[in-house]
Amino acid sequence: PEVEVDKSMGDECVERVKQTAAAAKKKRKQKKDNPRPHQLRAYMEWKESCVQDWWRNLLAEKEPPNHEQQQFLKRVIDRCRIEANTMKSPSCGDYKDEPVRDCLLGLPGAGKSTCIKLMRRFFEECLKWEDGVQFQFLASQNTMAALIGGATVHSWGSIPVNATDAAQKAQTKGSDGDVDELFLKALSMRWLVIDEVSTISPSLLGLLDAYLRRACCRHPYARIDKHSRPFGGINIVFAGDFWQLTPVKANAIFSNPFLGQRYGSEEQKIFKMFWCPEDRDSIQETVVLTKSMRSQDKWLEAVLEADRYGKESWEMYCFTHGLPTRNPGTWLPQTNLPSCGNEKCAQLATKIWPRMWRVGEMTVENLSLIHISEPTRLGMSSDAV
Repeated sequence: PEVEVDKSMGDECVERVKQTAAAAKKKRKQKKDNPRPHQLRAYMEWKESCVQDWWRNLLAEKEPPNHEQQQFLKRVIDRCRIEANTMKSPSCGDYKDEPVRDCLLGLPGAGKSTCIKLMRRFFEECLKWEDGVQFQFLASQNTMAALIGGATVHSWGSIPVNATDAAQKAQTKGSDGDVDELFLKALSMRWLVIDEVSTISPSLLGLLDAYLRRACCRHPYARIDKHSRPFGGINIVFAGDFWQLTPVKANAIFSNPFLGQRYGSEEQKIFKMFWCPEDRDSIQETVVLTKSMRSQDKWLEAVLEADRYGKESWEMYCFTHGLPTRNPGTWLPQTNLPSCGNEKCAQLATKIWPRMWRVGEMTVENLSLIHISEPTRLGMSSDAV
């Protein structure tokens, strides 16, 4: 409300009263927009008994997380427990415990998306958090973000798509209001999860880091001493697979980090985070999921693993391209034996076929020494096995 001023007062007194009222109004606004109370309220619903019950029920489900997934989830829960104790105890207000900066990596189908979904369940069921308020899932593209119920890095971080505009905005005070929008989005934010991180360039991550450092500068975990923490002191998880194609017309996180002259300052900062473990802002822990959870086909698993590491055998190549093979269709690369258990099938490659299959002077034993583009080059049909 407007301050009522007695007209009988002198001009000097009137001006002093107005200044006092304006200062009080500004103080009320700062108190309203202060992120510290919002951050402290994030763990008001924390109950250790609820967390323990949730964990027991999770392990008792029909398809519980495997050991590697459990390791990741325990890391998330332990960090939330530390923050809950710190924020609930006024005597622990120094906030020297470091926020999480972790990687969740693994081959396709290893259960990374399952871990992200279980994180959502923990946040919503145990902590009563709201998506987009205390936690946010991000990805580089809309299709990827839709799969995890999140948003794109550009839209949530208010980052212009044009790289030049984004870089210029990082150096300004955001007079267009976008930084204020990010400030409001991050008021209560405690966790960020970036999925398919291999598709995000270091420059984009560097811009998100710069934007959040400024938008979250008044958060409890934003600083330690005089050092500004990465991503405004918000816990962050990078999920994905570094054995993928690089981003379009951009460098990748897994590019050679030692070509410093090729990278900008924001990119170098991100490379330092990922590849310099001795740095105070580096990635703290990496959980690698190694067990395929998507497919139960042992043959398919073996082929995908061999192709991933560049170790596909000649026998696999012949199977997948319809060429003559030394083993029957039940053969598994892991054991180098047929899975049917038939002893005669096991002898085909070592005893029977080497004696029977001859094309001129060419025997099955030395098929692996030549390259065949088509079965007809040896006078064999593709269904000769």
